[in-house]
Amino acid sequence: MKTTRLLICLIALFVVTRESWATDYTGIWKDKCSNYYGIQIKYIEKELYSVSFCGLDGCFKPGEWTPNSRIEGDPEYKIISPTELGIKKCTDDPTWIVAEKETTESHFAPGVIDRKPIGAEKNKGNHIKSKKKCLNKGGTWFEEKGYYAYCVLPYADAGKPCKNSKDCIGHCIMPLDKKMLDGTPLKEGYGICQLNDSTDDCGRPHFENGEIIYFNYD
Repeated sequence: MKTTRLLICLIALFVVTRESWATDYTGIWKDKCSNYYGIQIKYIEKELYSVSFCGLDGCFKPGEWTPNSRIEGDPEYKIISPTELGIKKCTDDPTWIVAEKETTESHFAPGVIDRKPIGAEKNKGNHIKSKKKCLNKGGTWFEEKGYYAYCVLPYADAGKPCKNSKDCIGHCIMPLDKKMLDGTPLKEGYGICQLNDSTDDCGRPHFENGEIIYFNYD
């Protein structure tokens, strides 16, 4: 599931407005309505829910991202109040985010275009075939004998603020957290220059003059 590489370690604090305590957690949960990723909770059977991470290219299958759960009484979940639900995904210095349950029919990418890259939108990569040459240039070598061997090189302007790809050596992208590499929130209308020349375009949030194009090969 390609979307999943965006989220490895997370404890999520979910917030939803309810008039009274309820046990139905079914729905889509996000920290921001405009985000094109989030959590989907679905009732399965026998008081069990599936809790799946989702993005534009779909959601984890039930039980794949985290085991199906009753939520209430599960030590991996914390019901903080009638409006707050915590989900524990790791124990190493976890962070908390605040998310709201969507109260209307929702999708994971309002205002975001979802399609395959074409022409110059594709990453060209590089032609380095030697691990030694790759490492000497500061790159990362990926290899599995009999299957693939390739080099990924970092861009000199990685992380630089950009309005479109003309501002970058590679492409202008929109980070999922909409922050620069140092954690500073991006100014409105800006993304950052791509970090490296990886040819894996699937899932890359391409940013052009205020428009996000989420590339999807599925």
